[in-house]
Amino acid sequence: MTSPITALLTFVLNAQILASLPRVPLPRPAASAVKATTHSNVAPAGVRAGGTLTLNLDVVESAWKPEGDEVPEVPILAFAEGGKGALVPGPLVRVPVGTELRVLLHNRSDSALVVGGLRPGFATGRDTVQLAAGQSREVRYRLNTAGTYYYWGAFAGTSQADRNWKDSQLNGAIVVDAPGASMPDHILVISEWFLSYEDGKTFEVATVFNGQGWPYTDRIDLRQGDSTRFRIINTTDLHHPLHLHGFYYRLESNGTGARDVPIPRSQQHLSNTDLIGEGQTYTLSFVPTTPGNWLYHCHFAFHADENASLVGSPTDSAEAVHQEHAGEMPHHSMRGLVIGIRVAPAPGYREPAATDARVIRLFVQKSPLRLPANRPAIGFSVQGDDKAPARDSVSLPGPILELRRGKAVKIIVRNNLDEPTSVHWHGLEIESFPDGVPHWSGLGSRIYSQVAPGDSFVAAFTPPRSGTFPYHSHLNDRR
Repeated sequence: MTSPITALLTFVLNAQILASLPRVPLPRPAASAVKATTHSNVAPAGVRAGGTLTLNLDVVESAWKPEGDEVPEVPILAFAEGGKGALVPGPLVRVPVGTELRVLLHNRSDSALVVGGLRPGFATGRDTVQLAAGQSREVRYRLNTAGTYYYWGAFAGTSQADRNWKDSQLNGAIVVDAPGASMPDHILVISEWFLSYEDGKTFEVATVFNGQGWPYTDRIDLRQGDSTRFRIINTTDLHHPLHLHGFYYRLESNGTGARDVPIPRSQQHLSNTDLIGEGQTYTLSFVPTTPGNWLYHCHFAFHADENASLVGSPTDSAEAVHQEHAGEMPHHSMRGLVIGIRVAPAPGYREPAATDARVIRLFVQKSPLRLPANRPAIGFSVQGDDKAPARDSVSLPGPILELRRGKAVKIIVRNNLDEPTSVHWHGLEIESFPDGVPHWSGLGSRIYSQVAPGDSFVAAFTPPRSGTFPYHSHLNDRR
């Protein structure tokens, strides 16, 4: 298995080379391709009779829009329940432990395929079915172990990890429920559509949750104080550091798609960010204690900005560098592996006031010619006395802000850049409005926007937990 560092470096290198190349139109789906529908993994597929679930599962040529109506359709192969439309991700298999699964596979594409994952617990080599074009096969297996799993398909001769184009969306979740399982949960399947630079084609990528990238991903609606569970399935060949804003969770289990290993309660450490490996799964649970708008997203910046879009221009492209040198504002928007979470307040909720707060003045500034290729360094500087720091002073990394648990603080963020900015206080359980996500953080009609050039924003909160946390940009993150 590729290490996280190797995977990251390989992706960055490829992205930097390919992003500077001219973009060309995406290939069109076949005229006969059916339209794929994305879905939220809520309604299980198949027909249950006694202790058996029967599922007719077709593989069909399909056309998919991973970013709403903004982008042209791209060609994919997709799973479809017999007699129904194509789905991305594929139909959900969800049954009580001990259920026998009977899957009738039909390859309705013109390509030879391999399908795996329908028999969790089997070694990879024994858990695959070969399907010639037009061929049908039957798989029967008893699901005797509770957990989170997934099935997948690929072109014959292609490994599960090498599915980057038409076969990349052949994925579906399998959830086997333990007796008495009742906590509400949300199943999130990560997949990617990636067209490499070859034969005159150029780099195109869409990285998605449940078949859609932000801002088209589903919103998860919760209530303050109600426990919830996320089941994360990473079907890509990349690692993803996934971060939950606002709350800490416990990792309950992790797996490989074929096995799901529960983590003993005594070893379930509190966390807000974990690295999910290629082809892996994990299950986490948390209590949303504070109302407002929050995010769950990949913390690789190039999986949450235009680089993860079929229509945007990567912000590290040659064009963006030229814009920066010319004094122009490079375009930016949040994209890709991002899920919005909306927590409704419990009756009687009142936002706490930061009274008797200590004041810290933090400046966002630019220091010219500090980075390779004579690019300016954008960073932070803190006021240590009554005099503001020089406007071209930048500390890399940013200065340490020493707070005290249970003591209110007001951090006055002054933007001395010639473009908007924003700051996120990573891992701090604070109110939503100062959380720092432009046009999202907040509660009700009070939504945070961004810090305009020459303007200031006051992030007022009381840290409830001691520890060491990063603060960082949440606008134009990669720059």
